[in-house]
Amino acid sequence: VPSNGGFLNRCMLTVRGLGGILCLLLPVVLCWAGVTLVFFGEKKLNTRTLIYSTLIFLFVETMFQLFNLSNVNAALAADNAGMGYGAFLARSFSMSSLDCKGGGLIGALLAWPLHKALDVWGGVIVMICATAIVLMAMTGISFSGLGIRTRTRQCRGQWRFGTACPYR
Repeated sequence: VPSNGGFLNRCMLTVRGLGGILCLLLPVVLCWAGVTLVFFGEKKLNTRTLIYSTLIFLFVETMFQLFNLSNVNAALAADNAGMGYGAFLARSFSMSSLDCKGGGLIGALLAWPLHKALDVWGGVIVMICATAIVLMAMTGISFSGLGIRTRTRQCRGQWRFGTACPYR
């Protein structure tokens, strides 16, 4: 329902400013957390999974914001605003609330320090590695475990056909 103002429009702009391109996930996550607390409140809440999921969301938002960094910096330069961390956060929020691009304020929290230290592609590589590490910790699967499983499957297939396994 289109609206030119009011409470719901303010809520929409705030969620878009916070989440950027993934703004639709924020209300879904909040609703999921509410349903989990109401219907499964007697069970112990697994804080480890909650923390890992939050970190993955933060890292993905940061990657989106790193790709949108040039637009935010260009807007800051056009406004003759300071190029500091606070101005970057405020401009990221306002730009994401209008066009729903980038990682919003959440992604900007880590995007600015990563950009200053490692530039865009260095920051993206760090975020990909950090996401992989968190996924491995969350699932309990390591790179060595994946290698062993792959080798075992390859050797089983070759053993059936009567050939020697090169990994032994």
